[in-house]
Amino acid sequence: MSHNKNLKFILYDGECPFCNNYAMILKLRKDFKLDYIGSLREESQYTNLIKEYNLNPEDGIILYINGEVFQGHRAMTMISRFQQSKGFVNSFYKFLFINSYISQLIYPIAKIFRIIALKIKGVEKLN
Repeated sequence: MSHNKNLKFILYDGECPFCNNYAMILKLRKDFKLDYIGSLREESQYTNLIKEYNLNPEDGIILYINGEVFQGHRAMTMISRFQQSKGFVNSFYKFLFINSYISQLIYPIAKIFRIIALKIKGVEKLN
């Protein structure tokens, strides 16, 4: 994949109910003007980024914007800073993740809930 600095995309775990809901919210909004939003479980030119940057998909959501890669709590903080949408759910996510210190504390807890939800669903870890 060429490293287009104007490219904006998000990769998330498509089997995780929490990730999926957040991704759907972003998909419905035009705030971010994403080129792509998709699951880490589906092969695409965007998932090749994982290999190029030696990222572990288990470390969470991935944001590629302006030639930079953000993952996990850093990605959520960046998404929250750019998000302009209103509404309870969007405001709640923004409140939780806009501050990088708070995001750094909350994100590991969210990952634990993700692991539990995936075990209940019988879904294997990302490779």
